Amino acid sequence: YQIIYEYFFNNKKIAPPAPTASIEYKGHTIAVKLAETDATREQGLSGTPSLAPDTGMFFIFEKPGNWGFWMKDMVYPIDIVWLDSNFRIVHIAENLTPATYPTVFYPNTSSMYVLEINAFDARRYNFVQGAQLQFKRS
Repeated sequence: YQIIYEYFFNNKKIAPPAPTASIEYKGHTIAVKLAETDATREQGLSGTPSLAPDTGMFFIFEKPGNWGFWMKDMVYPIDIVWLDSNFRIVHIAENLTPATYPTVFYPNTSSMYVLEINAFDARRYNFVQGAQLQFKRS
């Protein structure tokens, strides 16, 4: 109710909370915020101070493409995992640090979804190219 009150009565532009979901793989569950609009995909994790353990951001695109990502306004390293339309891993970029900006990282093939998680979590979860992840909306 506070968000509604602030928006309507104090004329503050407060973004609604991001929709959430989970990614599951071999007994691991990752709670993710969804980035499914142009605005949320552009913002991504930029400007966030950190990611809690076993959390991430899941980017949903309207169609498969060669979606590139960079580390603009990031203050911590992450792994980026690209998935096809069947939620199979097609590419993994590990331990991307803020110092890599303005380099843009691309998958080796087109993808439909992208998962951003803490650095080295892809290895901790035993993610490999071709692995099938499960996506569940909250």
